[in-house]
Amino acid sequence: MIFWTKPDRQQHLCRTACQEGTFFRLVVPQFLVILITALALIYASIDFLSGNAGNYTVNGLVTNAFWSLNNIIARSGIVLTAFWKPEATVISEPAAEPEPAA
Repeated sequence: MIFWTKPDRQQHLCRTACQEGTFFRLVVPQFLVILITALALIYASIDFLSGNAGNYTVNGLVTNAFWSLNNIIARSGIVLTAFWKPEATVISEPAAEPEPAA
């Protein structure tokens, strides 16, 4: 037999409010794509500026640079979200109303 019980308030609060810390492990693939893209852009730029360009053209390098930066900017929002923390809010009891003067 399966008995269903209603979870108490502490369990419910812990499931929603106790998720603390960073969640970098969830965005490791996006971070690796950003890192590899940046390294490839740096490598291609150094290779082009040193004269060992091979089949690189200025037009191709600039196009790939803009595409790489677009990729990095788009994925950085996902990675930065893993480190975002909401502002702490203090829940206080409502102030008691003053008694009317007689």
